[in-house]
Amino acid sequence: AAVAALASTGELRSAALLGLQLDRAGVPACVLTPAAIRLVAAGDPLDADPVSLDDHIVRRALRQHGVVVMPGYAAQDALGRPVVLGRGGSDLTALFLAHRLKPSRCRLIKDVDGLYVRDPAGGSRTPARYARATWADAFATDGTIVQHKALTLARKHNIRFEIGRLNGDRPTAVGAEIGAVGGAAHPG
Repeated sequence: AAVAALASTGELRSAALLGLQLDRAGVPACVLTPAAIRLVAAGDPLDADPVSLDDHIVRRALRQHGVVVMPGYAAQDALGRPVVLGRGGSDLTALFLAHRLKPSRCRLIKDVDGLYVRDPAGGSRTPARYARATWADAFATDGTIVQHKALTLARKHNIRFEIGRLNGDRPTAVGAEIGAVGGAAHPG
């Protein structure tokens, strides 16, 4: 639990800093910690899986403030001890929140403009990029852009989502029927 507590400090700090910047910009926002929303995860303290949260707290904060900032990656176990959701756990946090809150849209904000076969920063040639991706397409990637545990949750609950940059205009859409309904999913 102590390692998980230390590992989560970066995410908690980032959420607080974003809350401060939104406040300075005049955007009404509320920063909520995993403990505040009662985000509970089970399993290995360094690779846990989210199991519950008090979505009423999040919904109330959204109604009151318009914007809610929450750190990803961190949660607590059933006894209130800190746990983390594994490498890339912010993806899992976002998709778990999407599963529970049922927003009209969920975008995983990345430093790339969509889903690639592998991280484009990792080589001399730019890898193929998906315009649309099915679950199979997403699982066939190397897991550096989106956490495979998060994909498992999204597939299990049929959570369609996007992967792209903040304010990007061409994110990759990911979902079960994307390939079959929207034309063949393909890198391109």
